[in-house]
Amino acid sequence: MKFFIPLFLVAFSWEALCADAIYFPSEVRRDSLLQVMGSLEGVELVDALNQLALYYNIAEPPKAAECINRAKETARKHNYLKGLAFALKEEGMMMLNAGDIIQALTLLDESKKLSLELNDNHLTGRAVHCMGIVYSVFGFYDFSQKYLNEAVNYYQRAGDHQLVAYCFYDQAGVYVKSKEFGKALEKVRECDKFSLDYHLAIEGGASHILLGNIYAGLGQDTLALENYKLGLVALEKEGSPDQLDASGLRALGQFYMQRGRYEEAKTSFRQAKNIIDARTNELEKAEVLLEIATVSLKQRFLKTALTTIDSALWKSQQTKSTTLLPNILFTKAEILKEMGLEGRALRDISKAYSIQDSIHSAGYETYIATMVAAFEAQKAELEIVGLNTELENTQGELKSTSTLSRLYLGAAIFFVALLIIIAFNLDKLRQVTKKLHAVNIQVNEQNKELKKLDSEKSDLIQLVAHDMRSPVNNIVSIADLLRQEDLKRESHQEYVDLIKTICEKINNSISKFLGTNVADISASQTPEPSVVDITSLVDEIAREYHPKAGSKNIELTCTLPSEKVLVTTDGDYLEQIVSNLLSNALKFCPPGSKAKLELKLEATTLSIIVEDDGPGIALAEQKGLFQRYVTTSNKPTDNEQSTGLGLAISKQLAEAIGGDISLHSEPGRGSKFVVILPLSREMANTEAS
Repeated sequence: MKFFIPLFLVAFSWEALCADAIYFPSEVRRDSLLQVMGSLEGVELVDALNQLALYYNIAEPPKAAECINRAKETARKHNYLKGLAFALKEEGMMMLNAGDIIQALTLLDESKKLSLELNDNHLTGRAVHCMGIVYSVFGFYDFSQKYLNEAVNYYQRAGDHQLVAYCFYDQAGVYVKSKEFGKALEKVRECDKFSLDYHLAIEGGASHILLGNIYAGLGQDTLALENYKLGLVALEKEGSPDQLDASGLRALGQFYMQRGRYEEAKTSFRQAKNIIDARTNELEKAEVLLEIATVSLKQRFLKTALTTIDSALWKSQQTKSTTLLPNILFTKAEILKEMGLEGRALRDISKAYSIQDSIHSAGYETYIATMVAAFEAQKAELEIVGLNTELENTQGELKSTSTLSRLYLGAAIFFVALLIIIAFNLDKLRQVTKKLHAVNIQVNEQNKELKKLDSEKSDLIQLVAHDMRSPVNNIVSIADLLRQEDLKRESHQEYVDLIKTICEKINNSISKFLGTNVADISASQTPEPSVVDITSLVDEIAREYHPKAGSKNIELTCTLPSEKVLVTTDGDYLEQIVSNLLSNALKFCPPGSKAKLELKLEATTLSIIVEDDGPGIALAEQKGLFQRYVTTSNKPTDNEQSTGLGLAISKQLAEAIGGDISLHSEPGRGSKFVVILPLSREMANTEAS
């Protein structure tokens, strides 16, 4: 338990610092909340009380209970379930401070259930996160990691990357406590990479203290000491809560004490004590006094150690902490033994064992482990209780009908006779049962097929919607141009012809979709090769998208070879591929930017290049970009829709005609998509245009 308080406070304060608006109020914010408390009602009052409970749960635990009880009462009165779930979570953490693991877990589990009913992934994640912290504090590291992993899943569903990062750090802290320092370091590095990928700001002070504990466990004292000192400086600069400053100093003191540098350890512990003494958390005061007494004992300053441990004992008796009091009694017994007072030492040892469980038992840890196992089995027991209740109800119904059954004894005899007849026809009944079973299997299979067909129908609808959206948007852009009064007649006719061409393509696409097998994402089941004039096709696509580009003030250029390029391929497939890529480029390019469509003919390949100078795509987002329904963090610049289907469709269509698509992109430097088609003498030829 040597790292218990520093790691617990780091985790608890991290959990407190990540919140909606104001999650861990400063003293100034606390005072302002107290001033307006009298004017608040309903939901606002519950939220304010929960914020104060957060502050007091670490700074002044006795006041936390008052805020939590009032918050729960008000939340129930106004049916504010989110506020009630939050208050239950804080009450659970208050029970953790008091050392009552079962009550803490019970309250946190209630908060989790209520959050799940509300379908609030963020609040559910916080409840589960706190359960992981509780298990860590009491040494159940496997359970702790299980719940922290579960919390990560909920935070990811809620899109809360900041809390995912903090969960990673808490998992590293659990590995420190279980002395798996290598895994702890890996988890910190994973968190750092995750934070960089999502541009997250993580408090440096607490991170350095955690790294100090990890390097201390790995025996790399120079790195450990450097991180402890960096952490303390960072905590001061960041204006972190006093509890974090104190926890950092205590972690450094533990490091010095384990290395036999007792004077430096005592200095760190006393600095922490000065911070803690200014607050009302008697539990922390008792803990730091225990650490100072331990250093004095190792230095053989026995009278000083005895005086200090007596002060710690008095404060721990006030808090009634069943986890701290035995440790203090064991330390006092060791001091008394060194002073030659073995009788008094034995009495204190007996008291310590008596508090933990009893002197002849397997100890307090076994007792707690049994309780935890019982808590984990509670959900299964609840199901059994439900079944027992149902059985009791059934038995009650049977009892209530027993009298009536006696009155109708003749009817009962008739049914017995009927059962005898049924017994004689048991073979027939078995055959019927088998037939029913077979029918049931058939119905289940049909249900699965219906679900599959329904899913395919939904996919087809999305596919049609996606492929229709771009040409329809082009028609809208052309229609806007037709409204211009000064439009020349030649341009007017050109735009009308363009609309007609686009509508014909839409009609052809709809005809193909009517025969689509949706298990395949392509627009038709198999390609239909024919000789295609690629030069004209690419030029026509560019003309279709010029109005859209003009409406967004994007400069769209099209570069084509001087020769006419004829290729044997599926023209519809190729047109859909290029249209999807060009539509994406215009969709994500900001006004005033440039986009380019280029056709390159090489010795053995034909390349169609769509390039833009838009926002670019992060490397982490490029890996799965050609999968269905995968989108990037970039947003369309004119509120266009983005389904995540276009690139997946293009990729599969390209592969269906023997080609491929590659992506080259960097954030801030635009994107370049290259469609590559293989050429051979049998497949392609060129002629003068």
